[in-house]
Amino acid sequence: MPRAPAHRRLPLHHRASDRVTVAIALLLAQGCVAPVDQDPPSPLVRRAALAAPTTTAAPPPKPLLNAWRLQTTEAGSPALQPVRLGSIRRPAQILHLPYTGHLDVPQGSTAAELWLTPGTALESVPQGCQVTLTVAWPGAAAVTRTTAAVRAADPGEWSRVHLQRSSTSGPTTLSVALTPSAACGAQPLWVAAAEVRFTTTGRTAGRRNVLLVVVDTLRRDLFDCTPETSANAPHLYERWCKTGSFFADAFSNSSWTYPAVTSMLTGLTPRAHGALRLAGTTRDLRPEVTTLPEVLGWSGFETFAVVPNPYSARALWRGFDRFYELFPAPGRMLSDKRRAQNVVDRLLEILREPRAVPFFGFVLLVDLHEPVDLPQKAGALPDECREVTPLPFGWEGIKQPHSPPTADEHRRMTCRRALYRASFLGIDRELARLMQALAESHLEESTAIVLASDHGEELWDHAEEEAPRPTDREPVTRWGVDHGHTLYQELTRVPLLLVPSAQDRGRALPRVDSLVAVADVFATVLGMAGIASPTTTPAFDLSPALFGRAPPGHPFVLSESTLYGPDRTSVSTPELRAIRTADGPIEVFARAPDPYERHPLPSDSAIARRGAALLHAATTTTTGYSPPSVKDLQALRALGYVK
Repeated sequence: MPRAPAHRRLPLHHRASDRVTVAIALLLAQGCVAPVDQDPPSPLVRRAALAAPTTTAAPPPKPLLNAWRLQTTEAGSPALQPVRLGSIRRPAQILHLPYTGHLDVPQGSTAAELWLTPGTALESVPQGCQVTLTVAWPGAAAVTRTTAAVRAADPGEWSRVHLQRSSTSGPTTLSVALTPSAACGAQPLWVAAAEVRFTTTGRTAGRRNVLLVVVDTLRRDLFDCTPETSANAPHLYERWCKTGSFFADAFSNSSWTYPAVTSMLTGLTPRAHGALRLAGTTRDLRPEVTTLPEVLGWSGFETFAVVPNPYSARALWRGFDRFYELFPAPGRMLSDKRRAQNVVDRLLEILREPRAVPFFGFVLLVDLHEPVDLPQKAGALPDECREVTPLPFGWEGIKQPHSPPTADEHRRMTCRRALYRASFLGIDRELARLMQALAESHLEESTAIVLASDHGEELWDHAEEEAPRPTDREPVTRWGVDHGHTLYQELTRVPLLLVPSAQDRGRALPRVDSLVAVADVFATVLGMAGIASPTTTPAFDLSPALFGRAPPGHPFVLSESTLYGPDRTSVSTPELRAIRTADGPIEVFARAPDPYERHPLPSDSAIARRGAALLHAATTTTTGYSPPSVKDLQALRALGYVK
């Protein structure tokens, strides 16, 4: 891949829009923009954030070095807030004007870069109101001043400020001040300042780019990299299955998007990272938990995400340089922005940008999620749906089915399954465009890929009742479709495929039978990128499979958290699956003779007792992966499960 200049001219743009009423122009002083011909070796990006405002009563507080993780700070210091401008969300500090603060600059830094929103007021802003940004490098011959015009409180676009440093000797401090002009009057003004990055000399050579592609709601039996399922995704089968490693026994840590994707980005189970629904309340990712883009960002990677599902955005923007949300605020799944075509279009725009550091990209494709109307909109309605009216894009039209289903119910159920398969074909075509673009841009040489699903989809596997959501206008009961309501295998067993970069091809194990979890994506992406995982993560690095070495499997995988209905927890081992429902019985299934989990074992059977003991062991640990306690080990040993 041709190497782009390590530093490029970064003028600050604000594209005009009829919808956008905020206008801001941050004009850099002469000499502060990096010259185009500068090309220091392998820049490494380091993160920081603005310090709290200084006061005369106390010495200046320390700057916030791990800004992405910091949700609350010292007294008087602003917390990070998720600020969305246009479609891009960034964690930012809300700075009330006038503001004075500072940045600690790492040794060897060549430039500082930050993103600002327009200064805005709680009410209308007086005409001519200006905000002056003043920055000063210690020892610099001149102080840099830039001016921002404040127009209105509507969200506009992020403006990037790039400041070049003339000397790189030793650590230093950069002072920052934001001051409103007299024309602003007494209006309360604020500016949102997103993460500050320092470019320093370092080495990122030889590290791979990594793309994490999550296909929302993809069942394991629809795609498993075998010839039997190749017709469902011919491009994936030919281009990625034949060069990568497919994990044949992978389980999600939940049956709905938010906790499952959070497990991928943290390496933890829902009970450990905290992003789950428990006792009817959805909880957020714990602020002390480190995320995958944070680790990669601190290691010099550019990080970005493109997501069309609000549940993949909630608190998961932490650590991403850019987090594109392709859904209208406050977020509805019915917008055509969610289409895989739009997601891939935006991803290709990002990949075409010149860059000098490796990247980590996370994209989510949601066309398999109901309503599965992509085939109709694409003019590719399956034959099974020709005589079905209205089309069952979601759950509608089928209540509790008869046993056996009536002829009409059978047609509608068959059509719904066909729409699901046809939607995956549409996703396959869009991923083929991505494959072609990677090849044409030579990014294929240095880009590894993880293809995963966050959870599956029930298609009348258990005809399970789905309790109504609290937001339903009428108490409608769904039967046999959707996800998030059970933890049976059709929702928790998922595809997981690792694809090496082109320069690493030829050594991958085609199929791995180790028991793994979607939480292993965390350590696996780091391994593929050439970065060691934090020693505290319980996730396994599966990337050795790409080089002919079978990674170890977990003794069990914990899945938990339901979006609606009673709380449920399950454990999976190569031998069994055990599912516990709150205030209900424990169901245990022997996987080999009963792969579709239709016949729960008697509670007094040896396998059922082992499953119940494992459930207890898994749910009494913090992470769900920690070794059982001595007491639990004694119980498991008494049952013959361990020696």
